[in-house]
This record gives sequence, C-alpha cells and structure tokens, in this order.
Amino acid sequence: MSATTQMPEPLFDFQCWVGKYEIRRFDEPPAKTNMAAFAAEVYGGSAAEFLESDFDAPPDAPYLLQVSAAKSLRPSRKVLDYAVGLLLQTKVSELRRAQEVRWSDIRKRLKSATSRRRELYELDKIRTEPINFDPDQLSALKRNVLAIARCIGMLNVGEGIPDRDEFDSNVTPCESLRDWIAAADTVQLIFSLRNFNEFDLPPQMIAPHDHLNLLLSSRPVRLHIQPSSTRAALIYHAAQMVAQGTTSRTCNKCGKPFLEGGERDPRNKKRAGSRFCSDKCRYEFHNEARRKAKATIS
Repeated sequence: MSATTQMPEPLFDFQCWVGKYEIRRFDEPPAKTNMAAFAAEVYGGSAAEFLESDFDAPPDAPYLLQVSAAKSLRPSRKVLDYAVGLLLQTKVSELRRAQEVRWSDIRKRLKSATSRRRELYELDKIRTEPINFDPDQLSALKRNVLAIARCIGMLNVGEGIPDRDEFDSNVTPCESLRDWIAAADTVQLIFSLRNFNEFDLPPQMIAPHDHLNLLLSSRPVRLHIQPSSTRAALIYHAAQMVAQGTTSRTCNKCGKPFLEGGERDPRNKKRAGSRFCSDKCRYEFHNEARRKAKATIS
C-alpha cells in the first residue's frame, strides 16, 4: 500500500503599500488624480463605450484618496483577519441597491438616445447627478475603509493603482468606494457559502476579476502564491479562512457578525459556540438580563 504524499501549503507572498488616506467626494479631490483623466475620457466618449467601461463617477460618490507617500510592508495574519472581519461587518445592501438603480436608469437613457448630440447631452447630465447613498451605511463604510486602508493600503494597488516606485508625483492616487462595496459583498458571500453545506453545489466562482500569480522558488523549491492586488489578497485570505474552518456568527447583543474557529491567532480566536463578539457585549447582555429578572421579581 503506497503512502499518500501531502502537498505542502504554498507560501503567501504578499506585500502592500500603506500611506495616509482621506475620503472625499469625487468633485472634491485635486484636479490631477489617476481617475480624473479617465473620467474625462469616458464621459466624453460614446454611450456604448461608457456602458462598456462600467465606470461612473457622480459628484457625491466617495473616493479613497492617498495623501502621503506609501511604504511597503508585509501584513501579518492578524492584520488580514482584522480587515476581513471589518468587511464582514460592513452592511452594503442599500449602497449596492442605489448603484443598481442608478445604472438601470443610465442604461435606459443612453440606449434611448438616437443621436450623438443626445448621447453627449445625457452623459453630461449623468455626470452632474448625485447618487444619494444611504447615509448610515455610507458612514459605516467610510469608517471601516479608513481603518483597513491604514493597515493594508488601497484595494487596487497592483491593478489600476501602481506601487510607490511607479507613482507619478504629480498624480494623486484615488479609488472609488464602489470597489470596497464589491469587496465587502464578496467577503460576505464567501462566509455565506458555509450555510449551504447540506447542498451538493459545484465550486463557486467568487472573484472572477481577481488574480493569483504562482511563483516557484529554488533552494529550497517552494511554491508561492502572489496576489495581483491588495483586493485579491483579501479575497484569497477570506476564502482560506473559511476553508480552514473559520465561521461567522451574529452577536446576541449588538447584532454584528464576528469570526470564530479556524486556524487564526489563538489570542484572537473565539471558541466554537461563542454568542458574543466581545467581553463588553457579553457583560452588557448578562447585566441587562439580571436587571430584567430583578424587575420581574419585584
């Protein structure tokens, strides 16, 4: 009987670029950003080119703006766990719905334009119309994006946004929070797949636009996985967490999701069956229960 050879786990070869960040509306950042020239080109093109680009920059759309030079670092597993956990907590359903409603309206208007003059009129009008995101979900998204960016930088470094060595000092890097909404959606989808254990589903495509490069080193020979962007690194890490047994539960006190189990840092790991996201929530829940019990007795 031949022994089974277990393939060693590939090394996760990832570094990110972290600077200082602010979130501003699209009409607030400096005139020279990596998005400004692209926006001018897209809005000045044809309706077909605009729809194909899948790009939209209403004046009130939030953008993450880099305001200082970025430095290279290799994030720890704890940092990646933290980023995934925040994305898991970030509610984006109303933000996503606002985007879908806007795009549905844009498609109708541009497809009904019968002349080039009408196309330009509609594109110029679309460019000035706000998207009006849900204020509560937008506020939470901004807070979580800034917290994550201060640890691992912008999502699109490596794809669309170059690293520090390639930055043009006259161009300010920025990226739409629309990308962060999509990232939060993907992370939440990954953790929801555990709810379908009883179904015989084929492997699910979770990030068709994110890429992982495979590298082979010598002395010793090792396989390395190198994400093409910070976003790809986060999605890969979230999927790896779920594959290794990490699950998401909802706190009985505050209602926020939290992580438990898996192969995370034991100091930050919740035991299986945990009901609360923190000691604070556990204390408050039981104190409230005791107060209610005393009030009932008296």
